[in-house]
Amino acid sequence: MGIDYEDISKAAFMAFCTTAASKEAKQLVAQLSQLLKQLEQRPRKLSVTHQASFELGVELVVADLLSTLASKHSTWVYRSLFRNTFTDEPIGADTFTNIITPMQDNDLLEIYKGGNVANPFHDPSTSSPKFTPGKAGRFRPAKALVLLAASYGINGDNFYDHFIVSLPKKPVRLRAAKGNFQSGLDKGPVIRFEITDQTNLITSQVQRLNEYLINFSLEGGTFIGYIRGFNEGNHPDFNWDRGGRLYALGGQSYQQLKKVERLQMKIDGKSVAEIDINASFLRIFHSLVNQALPERDDPYNIEGLPREVVKSWVTATFGHDKFHKSWPRSLNKRLLDVGIDTSKGMSMLKVQDKVIAAIPSFKLWKPQEHRWPKLMFMESEQMIASMEQLRDNHNIPAFSVHDSIIVPEESVEIATSVLRERFEGHFGLDFRFTVDFNDKPEVSF
Repeated sequence: MGIDYEDISKAAFMAFCTTAASKEAKQLVAQLSQLLKQLEQRPRKLSVTHQASFELGVELVVADLLSTLASKHSTWVYRSLFRNTFTDEPIGADTFTNIITPMQDNDLLEIYKGGNVANPFHDPSTSSPKFTPGKAGRFRPAKALVLLAASYGINGDNFYDHFIVSLPKKPVRLRAAKGNFQSGLDKGPVIRFEITDQTNLITSQVQRLNEYLINFSLEGGTFIGYIRGFNEGNHPDFNWDRGGRLYALGGQSYQQLKKVERLQMKIDGKSVAEIDINASFLRIFHSLVNQALPERDDPYNIEGLPREVVKSWVTATFGHDKFHKSWPRSLNKRLLDVGIDTSKGMSMLKVQDKVIAAIPSFKLWKPQEHRWPKLMFMESEQMIASMEQLRDNHNIPAFSVHDSIIVPEESVEIATSVLRERFEGHFGLDFRFTVDFNDKPEVSF
């Protein structure tokens, strides 16, 4: 059977924060721990410390694997095998390997190996790399493990009755960049960072948000805590000022839902609304170059071009280190999926000419200052500050979806006012907000 690449690409991260809660789940984990110890190839007996670590590892790994049964998005979970990605984790790289290897050897686990991918466009006469970074290893439960779990009454419908997810103890994650800081929003490997007063402050900020929001019931969605993900940690000028968005953990998190599904959620039984920032990166960029926005409600509306094409061009530009000469294949495919064929008079260069004529501020674009990691950080700082203000001054829960927030419908006016105060006060130019509801028309502020 072939591999479904879309299924692979949507795999959830193995966060090692899910543990057995029910008697049946604990019995399942105990049986698997005993079985894997018998199957392990090492002749020496485990010390008490190593045995405890091994048993905890089995619990955490099995819980993450079986969580795929309850996921609507992917049958896989992923985890890099690089040793430095296990720094400060509940289990180490050796323990993880000593669990997954016998599981795979005994048909309890399926593995899709990650690694670098050969670059089909490599040219020896240029500096183009022979390989491009691939995906981290993917794992999923094999049929034997699914059947074993079922023998204890555990399946996708009741997984969360048997396993519980704890708030992340280390809610800050740092990734390196792929390549030479040229790519778009691709994720590089997780890397270790030094604990400082600055990182402690960031950690405390996320923990306080998690501890507040976990007390609210999110019907129709799942919230088990955020991690704040920073990017380009290997950049020589990195100072915790690249990336920084809040990512909800788990393959079933509310952030993974489509907007129409998110709008059907309820917070403590109350209907919700989602407040989006219109053209967030574009507005922040205008603030940085001290230029006024185009005089139209939506800067993406440019005569002669579909809005989605303009937005895609802007996204591609902020995601690269120079203006593109041709459309990236992923964006071309995405546009084709919505019925837009760029080969019909919308080459990258033709679109660029029209966009710059309508948004002349792009003549001032400097990639090192205005690429996505910097813009994302600035956006995330004000988004988190807005969530904190709603929490501290109004006791209003706000759940982030990167450049939008979900709040109780009754709190839309206050939440929009807070967002406007934070973003316009910080960046010094007008911001526009669009509010979507489940059962009424969209409105703009």
